[in-house]
Amino acid sequence: MTAAISMALGWEPPSTYRFGGVAAAFVGCAAMVIISSKGGDSATDENLVEATDDGDNEADGYEGYEGIGLVIRHLSGHAFFFINCLCTSLYVLMSKAPLQFYSPLTVTALSYNIASLFMLITALLSSLSGSISSFLCPDCDKGIWHIPSSAFLALAYFVLFNSVGAYALLTWANRHVTGTLVMGYTVLQPVTAAILTAVLLGLRVYPSCEGLTEPSPCLDPPGWECLAGMAGIFLGLYFIITTEPSASSSIESSAENEGAEAGSTIEAIDDKYQSVSMGSC
Repeated sequence: MTAAISMALGWEPPSTYRFGGVAAAFVGCAAMVIISSKGGDSATDENLVEATDDGDNEADGYEGYEGIGLVIRHLSGHAFFFINCLCTSLYVLMSKAPLQFYSPLTVTALSYNIASLFMLITALLSSLSGSISSFLCPDCDKGIWHIPSSAFLALAYFVLFNSVGAYALLTWANRHVTGTLVMGYTVLQPVTAAILTAVLLGLRVYPSCEGLTEPSPCLDPPGWECLAGMAGIFLGLYFIITTEPSASSSIESSAENEGAEAGSTIEAIDDKYQSVSMGSC
């Protein structure tokens, strides 16, 4: 998405290899996500569904959503995710201009302040409608503003590392390379997740979901089939990295454009001067 917008606006030179790299990385990433989602259909998930169905069927948070209603929820989730990806691409592209005058941390902080204001307004307006609140958060049985105490540590990690830290690093990288290369590295998320899962399972921090008969926190081990997805991701990143415009070529291109503009300006001044001289004669 970022590459298409950049090339369409002329901010990056069009490249077939670059588009091929983006496509290969996307296919590899999608393959890993699909494989991991199929692996999640383990005994633990089935037991968890059974446990939530034993009671009043409210623990799953999707009571009342069946048939077409559930399809609408899924389609809405995909639509919101697409908008999220589009906004992230636009953030990378639109922050190029202020990064010429401000530091990456300043740009990130200003962006977060503006985004927080919009998020606050959206949350307040959403909380005024019970139907919207239940649609956006079907498992908020204790209220849309309630945060379980067990989620504090995970929320702190998300805010400090997955949000502030990640976007600060992303904005810093955006100052030095193209937006396509910046967003290209996001496909490494499933690779990182698979490696960390293998490490946590090896250290026995969490048990494997395979063979469990009771619902409990566990991790699905990555299979060998994930290597095919990883190969596509690394192949795509290789094409993206090797087709990255160098800083020197960008400077030379900019200098050539400025020289051409200066030359055309001088020629226009000469033509005007000659026409004025001829007219005075």
